[in-house]
Amino acid sequence: MAMKAKTQLVIGDDGVAIITLNNPPLNLLSFEVMLSLKSSIEEALLCNEVKAIVVNGSRGKFSGGADVTVFGKSEMVKKRNEVGFLSIELITNLLEGNFIDTTTAVTFTYF
Repeated sequence: MAMKAKTQLVIGDDGVAIITLNNPPLNLLSFEVMLSLKSSIEEALLCNEVKAIVVNGSRGKFSGGADVTVFGKSEMVKKRNEVGFLSIELITNLLEGNFIDTTTAVTFTYF
């Protein structure tokens, strides 16, 4: 088990890597969470035993989406080059570049 700044990676004996977003209360996708997620996926891909990667959220919530509080702040300008097109990079370079099949499953909770 490796603990990242905003994600936790656990690789089970069954070859399933579970990456948990941990940015309570809504697990918003801040720069730190996105970079930590990328790092956790890279780490899982380096493990020959990993057959599947599952991304979930802590405290029963997946993610409330992007952390919009950083938009327009000087922090965003500083990190823009570091983050780049992170979501596109994750899919094209990490997953498809490693010949990993991808799928998405979503469970809705009604209040």
